[in-house]
Amino acid sequence: VLAIASGLAEGLVGPNTQASLITRGWRDISRLVVALGGSETTLLGLSGLGDMMMTCYGGYSRNAKFGKCLAQGLSIDEAKAEVGQVVEGLPTCGAALQLAKRLNVDVPVLQSINYVLQGKISAADMVVLVMSMPLRDEFS
Repeated sequence: VLAIASGLAEGLVGPNTQASLITRGWRDISRLVVALGGSETTLLGLSGLGDMMMTCYGGYSRNAKFGKCLAQGLSIDEAKAEVGQVVEGLPTCGAALQLAKRLNVDVPVLQSINYVLQGKISAADMVVLVMSMPLRDEFS
């Protein structure tokens, strides 16, 4: 899901905003993991942070490519066709939001990404929305 946002940001703005967006989204994921009884330190290894870095910046991610296609103005169906493979972030985003709602966990970045995927806001509006969210302690 974060790789979709990464692709959106890469296609619209640039690396500074892209990194900020991913960092804020990473916080959403961390809150979900903790709410499920996991440890934030688990996320700092290869299967967490390492995987996220690769899928957001590695150049081979279907999800990031999908996000870039959306940023270029393609529809969801057109972007899926352009990727030509499964875009796991599409169903995962909705599932993560359902889980967050059940656990009463605030995930504003994931919600914003979902708004784009549902056609409720544009990719550009999502970036503005996330980047204008109030700053808060990243470790609470």
